[in-house]
Amino acid sequence: MTINAASVNPYINIQKQQSTQQQNSISLEGLTLSEIREIMPTEEKYPDFLEFKKEMIKIDMDSEYGAYQFSNSFTNNEPINNALYETLKNDTKFGKLFLISEIEHNMADEYNNMNIVASFVMPTSQDEQLHARDFLTKKEKHSIDFDSFISKMLKTFTKDLDEAKGGKIKQQYQDIVDGYTLLQQNYNRAKSEPIYA
Repeated sequence: MTINAASVNPYINIQKQQSTQQQNSISLEGLTLSEIREIMPTEEKYPDFLEFKKEMIKIDMDSEYGAYQFSNSFTNNEPINNALYETLKNDTKFGKLFLISEIEHNMADEYNNMNIVASFVMPTSQDEQLHARDFLTKKEKHSIDFDSFISKMLKTFTKDLDEAKGGKIKQQYQDIVDGYTLLQQNYNRAKSEPIYA
């Protein structure tokens, strides 16, 4: 799908779709993160930006929009943002919220030199703290060596997967391993692309 960014205003498209009772969706299928950035309205581009944001909440958007929302400004590192976008937009097996929450928790724990455990693992006592209290800022995320981070997460969660007894827990570990595997592939690809290299 090719979109001429200069001629597209998603807010107007939404209004047209609503007024003609068509399906309320905007297809961003096949677009890269940078192409979506070009067509997404900002306060600078459109004076009715806040109204646009309200409408977006009401509309059932395709997977690319959800992926865009999560990855657009995840870090100050464009290959990471692009890799995250490519990973999330093709997410059919596990939920975007699950994967992004896992990555956010794991990055914060890694940054704070804590043991890496899955985000769904809860402390066994009130005094025990398994996870960092706050997610990282973009600047803090930028300080993490992302190659090493992904490799460490894959090693850690593959071990947890092998040790899991079965059922839902084993499936959650499998989803984490699958998510990080895809993220690693997309990150390696993004780093080799001329626009990011």
